[in-house]
Amino acid sequence: MPQAPKKRRRKSDKPILLLLQGASGKFANDIESYLIPRLGELFEVRRRPDKRWKGWDPGKNATQVAGDMIPADGEQFFVMGFSFGARVAVSMAVSAAAAEGYMPAGIILMGYPLYGPKGTPERVEALEALPTSLAVLAISGDKDPFVTKNVPSADIAITAQQQQLMECNKVEALLRRCILSESVDVRIVPRGSHSCFPSSSNNNGNKAKAATTEKVVAWLQQFIIAVVAKKKKTPADSTVVQSFT
Repeated sequence: MPQAPKKRRRKSDKPILLLLQGASGKFANDIESYLIPRLGELFEVRRRPDKRWKGWDPGKNATQVAGDMIPADGEQFFVMGFSFGARVAVSMAVSAAAAEGYMPAGIILMGYPLYGPKGTPERVEALEALPTSLAVLAISGDKDPFVTKNVPSADIAITAQQQQLMECNKVEALLRRCILSESVDVRIVPRGSHSCFPSSSNNNGNKAKAATTEKVVAWLQQFIIAVVAKKKKTPADSTVVQSFT
């Protein structure tokens, strides 16, 4: 991983959030319209410029993001990615762990696409390679086809068994099976699409999207609190915790 950039003056005492778009260089319209305007309540948001990623290799793009966006030495940060941006966030954490680089305090995965074309497993393997100590918040819609499509037949049977044991839906079972972190929080949005928001655009749909926004903001706040509480148990991290509170 590249060295962190020189220290720059902080805008606030809120935790830093690196925000990563989907493959097109944009966020889904509902994320852009409803959620992103609320993120400033919880984070100092540092958004990647709205442009297409350089190819489909999340590892190479993670290196670029790390060099351009990781805050100065000692400043803790979160990474939130949507779709392909979520894959880049995972690659950043895996690479940082391997190189003993600047590890995020936690990663937030929205609409993580599980299986590649023809059921190729590299996206699942990336999740499985995450450090077990890393805090992970995964948010997906229960109607997100990018979670449930191309699942290999062998995994379908295992997932069905997990659904019964965990009393959850297919999307949650798939995500929980792939993310091995000890601090994983999986949240499923009822009737949510790949954007994690309900897809309807009528008045009832708009109300549902507003309600979904409130849910997601609450989940994010709970996630930050959980990360802070965990760090408070580690004396060496006490100065970091103070910057989060």
